[in-house]
Amino acid sequence: MARIVVIGAGLGAMSAAARLAVAGHRVVVYERGETFGGAVGRVERDGFSFDTGPGLLHLPAVYRDLFVKTGKEPLEKCVELSQVEPAVRHVFGDGTTADLPNASRAGVGEALDTALGAGAG
Repeated sequence: MARIVVIGAGLGAMSAAARLAVAGHRVVVYERGETFGGAVGRVERDGFSFDTGPGLLHLPAVYRDLFVKTGKEPLEKCVELSQVEPAVRHVFGDGTTADLPNASRAGVGEALDTALGAGAG
């Protein structure tokens, strides 16, 4: 199999590296930062911790698939998942908000139509 170098250690890069390694390739990951995770990080200051990236796990099915195909444990055995509603709230400069539900694509489309006008979703 091939020897592969992955540059960067964000979630996408680490997912690709894991899949390549499971496929039998020799994989090395290089990251310029102090920790892995890319945009998912944490800053601690004055006794407080602040997330520097996404705080939500969008599309958990994608992560479940990654764990099934690359890990020994299912995702839910490694982390506790809690569904939140809305899944995300976007706030625009003019004060308009769009709350997107944990729903089908149709549900998200309806929420965008409601927030931004017919046809937006």
